[in-house]
Amino acid sequence: MEDLGLAGASLHGPATRNSTATSVSRIPPEVLQEVFLSQNGFIIAQFPNLPFHSCIFSRFCRPFCWMAVAHVCQRWRAIALACRTLWTRFTISVHSEWTMELLRRSGNAPLCITYNLPTHPSKWDARLHSFAMVLGHLSRIEKLHLYQKSPSPLPSAVVGMLSGRAPLLRSLSLCGALFGPQNVLLRAAYIPGLLNPHNTPRLEYLTLSGPHNGLHLAGRCESTLKHLNIVTVIQGRLMHSPNTSTLLEVLSAAPLLETLDFERREPWVIFLHHAPLKHATLPRLYALTLATEGHEVVTVLDHLDLPVIRRLEIATVLDRVDASVFASTLQDKLTVLGAMHELIIEASPSDSPSSLQTLRFSGSATDPEPAVPTDKHSTRHRSLTLYLRGCDAMQVAGELCQRIVLNDVRSLEMQACNVSAAFWSATLQPMRSLVKLTVSGSFAAIHLPEALHPEPHGVGAEGAGNVSTDINATLETLRLPALRSLQLSWACLERTVDYDAGTVGAYSGSLCASLRARREAGARLEELRLDHCYNVNEATMSALRDVVEGAGGRVSVTACDGTMDSGYWDAISE
Repeated sequence: MEDLGLAGASLHGPATRNSTATSVSRIPPEVLQEVFLSQNGFIIAQFPNLPFHSCIFSRFCRPFCWMAVAHVCQRWRAIALACRTLWTRFTISVHSEWTMELLRRSGNAPLCITYNLPTHPSKWDARLHSFAMVLGHLSRIEKLHLYQKSPSPLPSAVVGMLSGRAPLLRSLSLCGALFGPQNVLLRAAYIPGLLNPHNTPRLEYLTLSGPHNGLHLAGRCESTLKHLNIVTVIQGRLMHSPNTSTLLEVLSAAPLLETLDFERREPWVIFLHHAPLKHATLPRLYALTLATEGHEVVTVLDHLDLPVIRRLEIATVLDRVDASVFASTLQDKLTVLGAMHELIIEASPSDSPSSLQTLRFSGSATDPEPAVPTDKHSTRHRSLTLYLRGCDAMQVAGELCQRIVLNDVRSLEMQACNVSAAFWSATLQPMRSLVKLTVSGSFAAIHLPEALHPEPHGVGAEGAGNVSTDINATLETLRLPALRSLQLSWACLERTVDYDAGTVGAYSGSLCASLRARREAGARLEELRLDHCYNVNEATMSALRDVVEGAGGRVSVTACDGTMDSGYWDAISE
């Protein structure tokens, strides 16, 4: 494998070892070819954003590692050379002879080409020569990925090479400062011909990453696009491209679009719109990712009609956007997403400055995610993922919960939040199907005992320490009738004075009273899990086991032998 570097690879000489009379030698050629094409390195070669991999001896492999099959024995070499597809995925190198040999071995099979431009222009010549050879086969290129890390754009001659017809091209990536001011007077060259439906009638995947100021798409390739990924950066002052108006114009002409990933690298710039913005209806778009300034997020969502959206991801700063305005803008999209069966809410403490507060709000809908082919490694995504900064985290979370159908939520996880009694009441009351509740952090758990009480008005004015046990509710009216599993993590269950005295304190007493009331109302807890909780003494554990295990449930404890200062408990009685 170490001899497979491009400079040292043997291009024409056959392997000298003969095939041995083993069972491998009796495998039909067409089966061996399928084995060769299933090699991990060959599969990963179609993903240019994954330059390193380990498929042999758990070590990082060099490019073209799968070509080692041509150097095993004479039979394997003959079968490998007869497999045209095996030689179709490669990165342009400085060795033009190697490039020419790969083109010859690939025959007429569709090509998958990656071109990483050297950082320094002085090293371009040799690699550009190889690239020019490949562009001579532009008519059979199926995937083309161009990457430029240096600030110097592509030479005009190379841009001209990209203006031919590529009838098989399905995936195009243009990453880096590929097109520069020297082309500004040559509009036809400034915009590659590959972005023209006449030249690329099958183009479905388009990735634009970098300062593509002036790279206009409107009226060109949108009609065939199914997957669009745009990542822009600032080039000079106020030079984002495309701007919001151009983006909406492009989307309005892309009826086949199925996924859109639009990201602006910070610092973000607020755009002022002096002309009416187009409204775009995307009847097939099922996945949308937006990462930009808050006003632009609201503007784009306001101008998009997404009747089949199934996955929505947003990352933004809401320091200049009202929480209710943002939530109202999302409401139509949340309705289309469908009922959520899982919610995760993670918010920074409310005593942090609003500019530093963050909220992660995510959920999974009941409908399964459609299986759609993609150039990326497919993983199951959540239906809704929001990462918000510069806002009152719990206020935004409350606004969002008001606009989500909560009746079908079966799992709720609250992490490290300062959750008020009002928030718990408003959020849990509609959750008639909630089966599992996970609460992480002492501040999130402060008002949990009264929130768990089966009767919404079961807590008297005396406070959380005096929970009423008079149950007049039935399973049809009590709160959280389906709750069966409760997990508390990283929470403090006793005041230090109660922990040291070995007694059951106010908080644990309230928790036990609520669980006991649930049991008597016919909504017993089947599982209570305590994970890394603090100030848990034997009396507390005994009381919790008596309530849960006494009704046939179980209590599991993990690493709950730590102690902490419980000064924050003063807030409970306030």
